[in-house]
Amino acid sequence: MTMRLAVFQEFSKKEVLEKVPKGVTVEFPEKPWRFEEDKRSEKEKHLLATNAKLIFDPKVNSLEDVEGVIKSLEGLGFEVVTRAPMTSTQFKMEDRVILEMK
Repeated sequence: MTMRLAVFQEFSKKEVLEKVPKGVTVEFPEKPWRFEEDKRSEKEKHLLATNAKLIFDPKVNSLEDVEGVIKSLEGLGFEVVTRAPMTSTQFKMEDRVILEMK
């Protein structure tokens, strides 16, 4: 099982990331999000500090594996926001789940 949990560099609860399930790699970008911190809205700051994206390969990861990881992440304080989010061109990204730390 190989999955990725992508978070922004600004993610506020990095200690939780040490507890993600085995087989899930945590990924951080090299740089902070594109806007200068003082130009961010409160909503942007909140999203950067709390959101994560679970990325998996449906050809490799079974639905049971994905649901098991989501259940584990929920136990760490994450909540599912969107399963299979849409791109700007309205295509579903079936291999992603947007999560928010509560």
